[in-house]
Amino acid sequence: MKRSHAAAAVALAASVMLSSAACSGQEESPRPEPQGTTSAPQGTTSAPSTPGGAKVDLSHEAITDEGMGPLRLGLSRAEAEKVVGASIPDRPGGPRCKDLAVDGGPQGLILRFAQDKLVAIYVLPSASESLSTDSEVHRGTSRLDAMRSGTGSIGSRHLDDRHEEIVLGSTVATSKGNIIKFGILDEKVDTFIAGQRDFADLHPCGGS
Repeated sequence: MKRSHAAAAVALAASVMLSSAACSGQEESPRPEPQGTTSAPQGTTSAPSTPGGAKVDLSHEAITDEGMGPLRLGLSRAEAEKVVGASIPDRPGGPRCKDLAVDGGPQGLILRFAQDKLVAIYVLPSASESLSTDSEVHRGTSRLDAMRSGTGSIGSRHLDDRHEEIVLGSTVATSKGNIIKFGILDEKVDTFIAGQRDFADLHPCGGS
């Protein structure tokens, strides 16, 4: 009888140990799950702070009548921010359009939006010569070289003895009617704008 009681006691002790181990195993098994859930927020917080990741250096992108590097006419402001990797702060504009600058530059580069669509790219007289067309026309280029840079129709008008506007338009059948307009000062390019004909105006939107 004593042996049977001893055997029962051993069996009971073994049962308690097994159940304790099982319980302790249940407590430990969920531990990897919190680690997995905390890793997701860490991944999101390490994302770039700029809208589209690495900022694109637009000063090395050629300007055409269709856009500038990743900036294509027709993009919304949010889409433009995403492709250049920088914010484009909104601001008041004119009744038809607004001129916005990319946060961080390049200096003198203006993106013109109408109804939240990119319609033209404007290079101001304050811009550096690194901003140029795909024909390498930039501020300081001679009037003659600017006129020679286009393969399409050319129009011009004198504003006064020192100022002139030159318009280059495409003659390609698939052209959307976009143009590049150069502002000439003393026989050299002083400013230019490229984009939709109705918005490629060398004057600020809503300004004089």
